[in-house]
Amino acid sequence: MKRNLLYNILLACFAALMVVVLIFKGPPSTAVSRPIPTPVYALFGIDDPSQIDWYGIRTAEQDVVWERTTDGWQTQTGETVDTQLAETGTYLLASLQLRQLREFGPTESLAQYGVTTTPQFVVSFGLTAYNGKETFTLYLGTLTPDQSEFYAVFVDDNDPPRRIGEWVYLIPAAYIQTLAEIMVETTP
Repeated sequence: MKRNLLYNILLACFAALMVVVLIFKGPPSTAVSRPIPTPVYALFGIDDPSQIDWYGIRTAEQDVVWERTTDGWQTQTGETVDTQLAETGTYLLASLQLRQLREFGPTESLAQYGVTTTPQFVVSFGLTAYNGKETFTLYLGTLTPDQSEFYAVFVDDNDPPRRIGEWVYLIPAAYIQTLAEIMVETTP
């Protein structure tokens, strides 16, 4: 009987301590990686993927840029691009699912994510947004250990490139691999 009473008293003290901790410290933090709830194209200030004027992908082997014209789409050398493929690319870009992985400081190295001045992929696109013409560039580093996502950061791709923002993002590999296949495999 005394043992049960002692146990109940200790349990009540522990519960009271947990309530006090929750009141002063708040609930435990959630996972570091979290989705951005807004559709990506809304983050960029556009209402529709058709506002993407041009986009490109750069790998170690190739640099491909497609541009929207009044007659459809063309490469940077003026060759016509299949409109359906090009529009598929705009929808891929507009529906990118970014997840914030972690914040970084302005001088912090992101080499552990493969996000260096020579990333695996560079994806750039230009659009006409409500506030004028904008250009966005993502450096995509290595794949995550389970090979399902790329590490990425936004950059200003001038010389020298500099990171914009303060987050390392995760982007599903399928989006980037599909975009690369569409652009690199179909461009002469």
